[in-house]
Amino acid sequence: MSIKSQIERLTLQERRQLSHAFDCGISQYVVISETIEFVGVHLDQQRNKHLQIIEQLGVWSYGRVIK
Repeated sequence: MSIKSQIERLTLQERRQLSHAFDCGISQYVVISETIEFVGVHLDQQRNKHLQIIEQLGVWSYGRVIK
């Protein structure tokens, strides 16, 4: 799935949360509740070792949470 399709699966509140992080230049991600996937913005793979980025487009990322 693409980042865009993952974002479309989020609730309005989750989209607002990520949009705010995007606007402020801060790192933030949302876990998609029915899976172990996430959508995030401004993520640093070195700092977020529990996240496996599958796709990245600009500052947006999509991937899996590693347990």
